[in-house]
Amino acid sequence: MRQETDRHSADLLFVLLIFAGFLLTSLLLISLGSREYRQVVNSMQENDEIRIAGAYLAQKIRNNRTEDGISIGEIHGTECLELGQEIGGKEYVTYLYVREGKLCELFSPSDPEDLTLAAGTQVLDLAAMELEETSSRDAIRVTLTAPSGRSAQY
Repeated sequence: MRQETDRHSADLLFVLLIFAGFLLTSLLLISLGSREYRQVVNSMQENDEIRIAGAYLAQKIRNNRTEDGISIGEIHGTECLELGQEIGGKEYVTYLYVREGKLCELFSPSDPEDLTLAAGTQVLDLAAMELEETSSRDAIRVTLTAPSGRSAQY
C-alpha cells in the first residue's frame, strides 16, 4: 500500500513539474512577444509621422497650380515654404513652417504688415523642416525630422 502511495505522489509531482514548465514557457513567450509587438508599433508610429508630414506637404504643393508660386522664404528668422496664389485678383501666400515642434500653416495676403508666426494653424507634430534649393533651381529638397528623430528627404 505504501508503495502505491509513493508511486501516485511521484506521478503527481511529475505532472506538476510538466505543468510548471509549460506555464513558465508560456509566460516567457508572451513577454517576448509583447516586447516585440511594442517595438513594431513604435516603429510604425515613427514612420507614420514622417509619411503623413511628407504627404501633407506634397498635397499642398500639388494644389498650388501657380507657375513659379513655390519658394523658400523667411518669417522673423524662421525658414518657411511659401506657396503663392492669386484669388479674385489679389495675391495670397500660404506659409508652411515649423514652430515649437509643430508644422504650422499660415494663409495671408502677399504683403502683410503684421505677420506673426503665432497666427499660424498647427497641423501636426514635426521637430524640424529644412528647405534647400537644388542645383537646377527648379526643385526644392525638403528634409523632415519627426519628434522621434527620424528624418526623410523629399
